[in-house]
Amino acid sequence: MKCGAVFPIVNQINHGVPDLIQKEMLNSVVELNVDSGLRAVDQSDYVTAESYFNNALVLLPENHWIGHYEFSLKLFFLRSKAAFSCGNIETACDSLKEILDKGGCLEDKLDAYFLYVTILTTQGKNEAWTTCCEVISQLDETLPDSVDIQVIGTLVKQTGETLCKISDDDLLNMQEMDSILPTVLKFYQLLVCIPCILNAFYILLCLPLIPMLSFSFSLRIWRNHT
Repeated sequence: MKCGAVFPIVNQINHGVPDLIQKEMLNSVVELNVDSGLRAVDQSDYVTAESYFNNALVLLPENHWIGHYEFSLKLFFLRSKAAFSCGNIETACDSLKEILDKGGCLEDKLDAYFLYVTILTTQGKNEAWTTCCEVISQLDETLPDSVDIQVIGTLVKQTGETLCKISDDDLLNMQEMDSILPTVLKFYQLLVCIPCILNAFYILLCLPLIPMLSFSFSLRIWRNHT
């Protein structure tokens, strides 16, 4: 069904909620609003998309984080992206914080963290750097408190030694890595994009360090899958 036909139908249904809609039909109405929101996103109409996602959120049962966990993650993230895209920063951050609070594990929160840090970065807030570093720390990666040529040299040496241990057969037999890897690497990329809110000399030295750290992380993930 074309969007031009779907939107008026869903709008009429929404006008009948909750008085004219049977309770057992509310889940279907939620799904209709999510589908309409996604169709609006496809048309880059983020204001309309946010409206549909908001309608869906209102109709969720009180225990939705328990009974509909995966759907709740999806819906709150869709709402945050739509809100951010149309400049509703407060709503976007509220939705992201809900995910960060209710998410059951770090992997479920990574997309929310990434968007949250992106928003903080656009606002030039110090929290962007600290939050990004905290996420990387939770992934067992740590940025050094201080950076100098010796630190960078040590990391280059360690990476080189690791590469020397990888044979051609290892590369040929490489298995597909965990899907979490690209997301993790994006956090390292974010660090480069964050404005110089710390000491400029520290940032300057970090620029070559961050790619090395991300490459080192990739190698460790690969070795864990072999």
